[in-house]
Amino acid sequence: MKVIIVGAGPSGLTLALLLAKYEIQVVLLEAAAVVDSQPRAAMYAAPAVRVLRKAGVLDDVRRGGFLPKDTTFKKLSGETIVSLYDCATNHGEDALTVLPLGQLGKLLVEHCERCENIQLIWNARVRDIGQDEKKTWVILESGEELEADYLVCDPGEYKFLTTQPLKYHLCPRHLG
Repeated sequence: MKVIIVGAGPSGLTLALLLAKYEIQVVLLEAAAVVDSQPRAAMYAAPAVRVLRKAGVLDDVRRGGFLPKDTTFKKLSGETIVSLYDCATNHGEDALTVLPLGQLGKLLVEHCERCENIQLIWNARVRDIGQDEKKTWVILESGEELEADYLVCDPGEYKFLTTQPLKYHLCPRHLG
């Protein structure tokens, strides 16, 4: 089986690693030249920690980050919104983990690049997507056409490319 994933953000990279564990061939397309290194999210609660563990990256995430004892969220004015105490001890192996998203992206790329089942293509802007009874495909702005059994992308972002719903489309939000 072969899957094309459009977008090498944290979700796309993590999904690629998860699928590769099941011997699925993955082509991961990213319009940018490099992974986004801008810091945004930094804390990963139990559900995300479990996914990172399944993807085989949690140990590296924790080596690069840390488990906070206490955490406080504040408004720009400095006013406290909420404080969490004993974050790391309350959840054992699923404890809240901190690593800036930009660093997480780089770490996920490193793991993907070491995986034989994942082909990561940078500067790959999607021009069109389509499908027939047997396959789905992506046409890049370069004119290159890539085929797979399934396509994973944000349906809202690519709805203008096709006039009919994609029968062979997976959406990461709906994968259990």
